[in-house]
Amino acid sequence: MIRDRGDQYTGSFDNVFAAIGADAIHTPSGALWANAFAEQWIGSIQRELLE
Repeated sequence: MIRDRGDQYTGSFDNVFAAIGADAIHTPSGALWANAFAEQWIGSIQRELLE
């Protein structure tokens, strides 16, 4: 799972994914381009599934 370093994600959030064997990959601090790929993918999925 790729995620940013937002304050809303606590340690227990990562533990849920670790329990199923998924690793949390944090986007680099200050690298806005790193999250842009995730945002574009999410937007594509939303457009395809919800429209």
